[in-house]
Amino acid sequence: MRTFSLPSFGAIGCLSKPWPVSSFYSPAVLLVGGIIGFVPLIEGGTTHLPVFFMRVSLFLFCLMWTIRQKEKDSTTLLYWNKLSSLFVGLFVLSLITVTWAPYKDGALQWIVTLAMYIAFFQLAYQGVKSLRDVRVLVTTMLGMGMFQAALGMIQCLGQGSYRAHGTFFNPNFFATYQVGVTALVVALLCYSGKNDLTNREKVVLCLIGVLSLSAFVLARSRGALFALICVVTFIGILRFGKMALPFLLACVLLVMVVPNPIRERGIEVAAHDPFAYTRIDIWKNAIERVVGHPWGAGIGMYKYVSFQSRFPVEGEIVRFGKRAESAHNEYLQIAVELGIGGLLIFVAGTIVWMKEAWRIFLGEETSLQRGTVLGLIGIVLGILIHALIDSVFHEPALVLLLIVAGSLVLAVGRIRSETDQMPSEIPIHCHRGRKVVMGIVLSILLLLTVQPAIAWFAFERGNEQIGARRVDQALEWYRAATTVQPWNAAYHNAIASSKVALFHVSGERGLILDAVDEMKLCMSLNPLDGRYPYRLGTLYQLLGEQTHNAQDQVEWLRHATASYQMAATKDPYAPVNYVAVGKLQLRQGSLQEARESFAKAVKYEPNYLPARALAIEVALQLGDADAAHRDYLELLAIMERFKGKVMSVVERQFLDVDLDALKRRFQS
Repeated sequence: MRTFSLPSFGAIGCLSKPWPVSSFYSPAVLLVGGIIGFVPLIEGGTTHLPVFFMRVSLFLFCLMWTIRQKEKDSTTLLYWNKLSSLFVGLFVLSLITVTWAPYKDGALQWIVTLAMYIAFFQLAYQGVKSLRDVRVLVTTMLGMGMFQAALGMIQCLGQGSYRAHGTFFNPNFFATYQVGVTALVVALLCYSGKNDLTNREKVVLCLIGVLSLSAFVLARSRGALFALICVVTFIGILRFGKMALPFLLACVLLVMVVPNPIRERGIEVAAHDPFAYTRIDIWKNAIERVVGHPWGAGIGMYKYVSFQSRFPVEGEIVRFGKRAESAHNEYLQIAVELGIGGLLIFVAGTIVWMKEAWRIFLGEETSLQRGTVLGLIGIVLGILIHALIDSVFHEPALVLLLIVAGSLVLAVGRIRSETDQMPSEIPIHCHRGRKVVMGIVLSILLLLTVQPAIAWFAFERGNEQIGARRVDQALEWYRAATTVQPWNAAYHNAIASSKVALFHVSGERGLILDAVDEMKLCMSLNPLDGRYPYRLGTLYQLLGEQTHNAQDQVEWLRHATASYQMAATKDPYAPVNYVAVGKLQLRQGSLQEARESFAKAVKYEPNYLPARALAIEVALQLGDADAAHRDYLELLAIMERFKGKVMSVVERQFLDVDLDALKRRFQS
């Protein structure tokens, strides 16, 4: 009978039965374990350089592995398991959506990310050759979880942080990571028999569990708490049956009744955070998008189509200030971006995996084997459940943890089927043509990984030069970035801004014309972003102010008006677009049209006082003193309502009006 004891926690300093490293540390397992330990340290996956190194390492490993396959040494190139067809289908569908995605650069970057996840799954699934490999990776997860938990507790208890976050930028994601670690520990302890673990190993497991649970509480995540309750309930019922329910119910009541960080944050959020319960509005909005575009907007396009889909938060200074860049429900986000077909493929893959995982769990021979498999299942379930109410798939550390746990469960089943001579997958034979195709695909992915990293490096160097007020040198770096990655709108926008800065120094009108060309390119590359036409309008207006020819001035201002109106079409909730149009109309003497423009701004943002002040000015010029007086009283009431409130920069801009000038205008 096979045994499945834990690896004596060698990575955590509690090694009682050491094995030679060469006996089980395969290159694939080393790479997977290294990524597990490395990815949570990259600031939530938002830092380009670490992500670049991780992707390059993965794609290079896969490329070299493909090249080194020999017909005489390898009978298979890949194991084609039950999820492989669904992965390929999801990837192909994602590629298809790129054809209609409005912003190709953003879509391509998500294609590379999706390819990385698929390659990582295949590497983890195929690279695990024995149960020893499983133990190594499980130990790595436990060690990383303990490190993160200890760091989070130091942040709260030693450094005064309100919420523990470890190396994650979002405490909710940190809490989800701890949910997975806690689920793994609970399952191992529940299923370990007397002779499965040494006393020292049990002590270490208990220590990890206490640390993870304590750090989880200090993270104050309500969504992660829901996931933890579901997962622990699932494990408890499987192990102890209905006897576990009273204990679990008592734990939930303790969290709700006894003062603790999670309960305190729930009360505080309910009382003071007006945005805490806007997720229902976000979900409704996402459903409307799916109904309107059932084929999907394109992979990675959610945050760009959201300019048209803002929702009001009543009682706040900035009513439409929040633009949801994610659905806060990953299943809805998949449906918005990849359509109903993409969601069905993902759900089908989840169901197939769960059925296979359940079969593997029931077929394990020892209790500790079952505990390990169940703990890995708990990691997957915890992340999938939290994905119902948060954007956990946007955190690479959580996605890769999900992939490792899921692939390890399937790998355990594969290893068992190999022992029992019952293959659970179809081998794909290593033919030269297949190796060439895989090599080409991996090379393209490697190129798409290196290219944006180099461009980003040039862009960051340009930003450094801007900070040092060396605009000429910054412009050269920005040009280098667009040379490497010409389809990134943000880099062209940086060139336009640099040109404008140089114009203010030299007064050379041609620089503004160059900036206009760059901004038009930004609009063509990313046609959904309403900020680019607005900036183009400011450039046209600047050109109109610089010319002394009346006819040319009228023409430039006409272009400016059209650009501002286009910005209002793309981002109808931004009051600055309507105010910009109204100011030009007011300048041209079109008082009634200007009044309508200012009214639109006030309609969407009633607290945008610059628009109200301009509306008062227009009403006075039209001789409508009653309307001007009503608007003036409303303006004063708004200022009084928010008097003494701690405000952000944007909120201060909303209330920034010259009351003395308005008083003098009324008096005159």
